[in-house]
Amino acid sequence: MKIKNFHPEIKLDFFKEIKSKEQSYWLGIMYSDGYISKIRNNKIFGLKVGIKDEILVDNLIKFLGLNPVYKKIILFYKYRESLEKKFFHLKF
Repeated sequence: MKIKNFHPEIKLDFFKEIKSKEQSYWLGIMYSDGYISKIRNNKIFGLKVGIKDEILVDNLIKFLGLNPVYKKIILFYKYRESLEKKFFHLKF
C-alpha cells in the first residue's frame, strides 16, 4: 500500500469504530475543514485552517500516526478580496 511509504506509522483502522470523544472530535474536524485532492499521482488530504491553528494540525498528525515531514503550508490569495490565507495539506 503506497500510503505506508509516506506514513509507516499510520493508524489505518483508527476510524473503523468510533468509541471515544477524541475519535469523534478528529472525524468532525476532518469533515468540517478537510479536503481531498490529487496532485500529479499523489493524493493529498488537507485541512483548511488558519496558520494560528498549526497546533491542531500537529495534534492530528500525532493522533493518526502520520509522518510530519509531509506537512506543507499552502498560501492562498484571493486577489479581488485582497485576502491571504494559509492552510495545510498532507501527502499520501
